[in-house]
Amino acid sequence: MERVDEAGEVGAVPNIARAGSAEDGESGLKIDARSVVNGFRSVAVEPGRPHTLGAWLQSERPVRVGDGRIEGESAGWETTRPGRREPAAWQRWQKRGRIGAPSAKGRHTMTRKRETYRAMHRQAFLPIFCQDNFDSRAQVEACVAAGCACIEYTLRKDDAREMIPWIRRKYPDLHLLVGSTLDSEKIVRQMQRRHPQLMTIAELADLGVDGFVSMINWSAASLRTYADSHVICPTAMTVGEALSQVDCGASFIKLAGQDLPLVRRCRAPAAFDSMPILVTGGQTLEAIPAAFQAGAVLVGSGFDLTLKGHGPDVAMETICQVTERYLRAAQDARAAAWPALAAADDGPQDAWLDALPHWHPF
Repeated sequence: MERVDEAGEVGAVPNIARAGSAEDGESGLKIDARSVVNGFRSVAVEPGRPHTLGAWLQSERPVRVGDGRIEGESAGWETTRPGRREPAAWQRWQKRGRIGAPSAKGRHTMTRKRETYRAMHRQAFLPIFCQDNFDSRAQVEACVAAGCACIEYTLRKDDAREMIPWIRRKYPDLHLLVGSTLDSEKIVRQMQRRHPQLMTIAELADLGVDGFVSMINWSAASLRTYADSHVICPTAMTVGEALSQVDCGASFIKLAGQDLPLVRRCRAPAAFDSMPILVTGGQTLEAIPAAFQAGAVLVGSGFDLTLKGHGPDVAMETICQVTERYLRAAQDARAAAWPALAAADDGPQDAWLDALPHWHPF
């Protein structure tokens, strides 16, 4: 394996794990379709397809898999061996405008995904931010005060472009999922004319979000691209769709609270209890236990439901109290439906994974 630097000189690239390659159209350079290059993993080049080196670098935004860390916009190519880095080529490509800085997606790791996944399970209830008349910042602060470790901020909120970066800055440890996502960049770009708050999955990943939720199922290609680094919760309308989405990398399947029979079918003996189910829609305090008994391991409700009857000037303390009630109701219902899982909440990772009543990605 070789690399070509800015002057066109050829030099060896260390730490390569090969898995199919594409030939560079300019230099004849063989580029791995799924490889580790200086501790970075590339994921998009198709085997046998000619690519220019510049196009490959610009499209790949490599994912960090080594034991070093990306720090700042010009961290460069850092080898998997501590204390050694080769930043010059990477920085020269940046200065020439051929490649952007390492993206937030590159800073996301399987470790962070595992933390998000476990936090969602333990919390049992996901507060959902949808279009409403409430103060978005007060809602976020109330969730944090109530003890939430994760929230879902949907792209239905008109202020999503402002709030998602704000949440990342203000609460970097909060696990942030973005809802109402569409994994088609073509469709998102056109619909941004009418819904300017919409963002592509790549844009959201660059903002450092921890996961994606959708009322539509995702393509297999999108699932496989982001499954290693993010929690993904697409929907399904049949047991077969649910199985396909999980097989391609979905962490949870989002099902409607109005269709608990589908939840039960996904958890039926013939499905071997394999489906991890998130139930949303109509999840009042009274409805939550039935969702867990049907087979859900996690439920979510929007503030349009949990704060129904409150005006836009509702106090942050009230939002906090309501959220605490929903957290307790969901956690109590989960403990009743899945006692072994609740008992393993504070246990070691391996024991907790063994207690999960469904398939998991780890």
